[in-house]
Amino acid sequence: MAYPFSRALYLILAVVTGVSGAEKPPTSLWPVDACTDKSFSIPSWVISEFSIRDTVSFTLTNRVTEVSSSISCQDHSNCTGGSTSDLKVILQAGENNVRVTVQDAWTCQDKKTLEGEPKILHFKANGNATISLDCKSEGNAQICSSAQDVDLVRGALTEPIQLEMSPPAKRATSSNTPTCRALEAPPSWELKSIEYYNNTVGNMWAGPQKGRGMTMDIVNSASGDSAQCRLYFTGDAFEPAAERNDQCWRDAYLSSQEPAGPGQLWTELTFDETTYDITLKQRWYCGEPKSLKIFTVNGASTARLPLNCTIYDAGVGLPGGAGRDIRTSCTNASVTLNGEVISREEMPPFAIQDPYPTTGGCSVDSIVAPYIRIDEAKLNITSGGVSVKAESEEDTSQATISFSLHTLQEYLTPVTRQIDISDIPEAPSASVWYNCSYIQGYRIPKCEFRYDYGANKLEIHEDWLCLDKANNREIVFNSTGSASPRRECSKSDGGQVCTFEPVTIEPEKFEFH
Repeated sequence: MAYPFSRALYLILAVVTGVSGAEKPPTSLWPVDACTDKSFSIPSWVISEFSIRDTVSFTLTNRVTEVSSSISCQDHSNCTGGSTSDLKVILQAGENNVRVTVQDAWTCQDKKTLEGEPKILHFKANGNATISLDCKSEGNAQICSSAQDVDLVRGALTEPIQLEMSPPAKRATSSNTPTCRALEAPPSWELKSIEYYNNTVGNMWAGPQKGRGMTMDIVNSASGDSAQCRLYFTGDAFEPAAERNDQCWRDAYLSSQEPAGPGQLWTELTFDETTYDITLKQRWYCGEPKSLKIFTVNGASTARLPLNCTIYDAGVGLPGGAGRDIRTSCTNASVTLNGEVISREEMPPFAIQDPYPTTGGCSVDSIVAPYIRIDEAKLNITSGGVSVKAESEEDTSQATISFSLHTLQEYLTPVTRQIDISDIPEAPSASVWYNCSYIQGYRIPKCEFRYDYGANKLEIHEDWLCLDKANNREIVFNSTGSASPRRECSKSDGGQVCTFEPVTIEPEKFEFH
């Protein structure tokens, strides 16, 4: 075996968007008992302690179940040590590398059905990775290990549905992002294009809009990360507050749909409008190349901003003299804040490349506890009498049924459908399936229903789509269910009006693909 070729490149990753909400993002990726959610997001394994002597040995950890197995391989296919009989490992030797293929299966039951019972889901997945080798000679033998401390085997589900693991997160990277060893010096930040303003503006036609706020750009001198702060303060313009705090974004092009989580640059400012004192808190990320360890670093700084202020008093206000137009503008082109590292915490291997941790969502909730909920249901039957048309008698009675149909389509967004049924002698026929109409813009592959008036039975065929998993993978759900909601009817203008109590239908037949 030849001497190892070039080691894999290592990139420090940081996210593009900021954090919505008031609390810091957590550093632990997944909550306890998140087996099902992890299965649909990160089916994968971590290889550690990879070694080649007389045999190949390594530790294989399932990232979903967190179960580790000590694997030993005498040859390419004769690998033993799996924690269960479902775990199979196959090796394929290459030039200065080894390809590892993994097949695994596990069971999750951390979710609950609509009845509150544990939902048992069986998962199967496979994946492979190429391990780059670092070899050296010991006497007449050659000893090899992985070129890095840990390796990731990206997986794909084969059961209960075919679903690939999301590709590595495309978060902002910087070629000059320092390693953690380079961050031993205290951090500092450059605040650029600072502006604080306070516009009382009593006359809406005499100047800028009323309000107070602060804008600036912040650059972390150690990591190169930047954030844009656009803070807007509320309250009486004549009484600036002692403390105002808000969070800043990585850049102006942010996605409010992306949930907060590890990997996101987090920046918070607290500003005292009476003294111009400012406190900056920031979380950023650094790493150690060979080990692939990623650390979250929390730093802070407090200082008084040297601002150059101008005050313009227009001396006018609303008719009658109420209010005055006073405009305050304070600026500084650049200020450096020196700070300190408050804490540093290691993240799980490869966590910063993963999709953000989620709980449930359209796909998972649809698989675990699908439902169809009917409410605001109403049936109107009008008696139109009999008319003569084309030498035949025709009953002109009509029935109109309407209801709101709620499913997990579009993340629990309710969709309203109204259906007109005509040429029916007394009531909707139980033998006819009617297509649902729905709000334009919702992609619903199929929706149809039928209603048996005599048996008071409503049947629904409903399909819906979810697109919240890897690469916007389109998962189609097919459901069929029925219910007999409590009905109250009364006569009205020669016809009949019936209302129904809300009802939740658990599909009697449910498939997804």
